Amino acid sequence: MDGAGSRVRRRPDPPGPSGHRRAGHPARYRAGPLTVRLVAAARSAPNRALRFGAESSGLDDRGRRDAQALGETLGDRTDAILSGPEASVLQTAHALGGGVNMVPELRSIDLGSWTGRAPEEIPAGELALWFGDVESVPHGGESVAAFVARIALWFAPRIGASASAPSVHSAPAAVVVVAKPVVQAVVAHLGTAGVAGYFSVDIRPASVHTLTDGSVRPGL
Repeated sequence: MDGAGSRVRRRPDPPGPSGHRRAGHPARYRAGPLTVRLVAAARSAPNRALRFGAESSGLDDRGRRDAQALGETLGDRTDAILSGPEASVLQTAHALGGGVNMVPELRSIDLGSWTGRAPEEIPAGELALWFGDVESVPHGGESVAAFVARIALWFAPRIGASASAPSVHSAPAAVVVVAKPVVQAVVAHLGTAGVAGYFSVDIRPASVHTLTDGSVRPGL
């Protein structure tokens, strides 16, 4: 189950591709010169029904319309598009126009045995453990803590968190299309409530966040 803008509780900042063609809460964060338009995938039918792992399904009619509208909004900002591997993510990326490079490392959180299931189908005790302990893996997949760390590691050199690491792209801007949980991980990691605040971040389908000049903000 995944949650444009983000609504988060702020705290002090923590310390700190081959083409397929296989290639609101403003807050101040560290970042480098690369501008990243971070796009959450448009809606899929399971997403609408609030099922875990909804991003692995294709877009529904509303999702396709939203993705097309987003492509018109982004316009010529879509020359270089990086995309996560899920069906709804790739379909959203292709709707934006331009070349799409799929990046397996941008995959969403692994929800193990919960994938495709609705919350009411999960034992209440397991849900309580999942939402109360970011290190827990009641579904046998990936913990929130491990997921946020994985996504943070990929984004760190791209947004300037590590000056010695190479840049993702030589161009001054890039569009990165991912599942909603990946956007949650980025916003949580970049100084809101950290990993512990992951579930306080609400991301809408087909939303855009911009990472640039030391800040992340909803919209272009």
